[in-house]
Amino acid sequence: MAGINMFELFEWLQSRPKLVKDAFTTGRLKDDIITNEYKQKRGHVASAVECYMKQYGIPRQETVEKLKVMMEDRWNLEVRE
Repeated sequence: MAGINMFELFEWLQSRPKLVKDAFTTGRLKDDIITNEYKQKRGHVASAVECYMKQYGIPRQETVEKLKVMMEDRWNLEVRE
């Protein structure tokens, strides 16, 4: 990548600025939503979907909708900052 100091970029990512943390969290939640059913069939560890369902006693689809709202709210906060 021309003109980009990869060391400085790596150092910046390692400092985990709020934007990077929020992007990681959003990506993790999206992955959990998309792969939850498949991973549960294979006996993988609990995902955010499973944990939320258990904690609040709500069905999968409602959980997915709530997690999507959380991701959208987080994104909107990030855009405003």
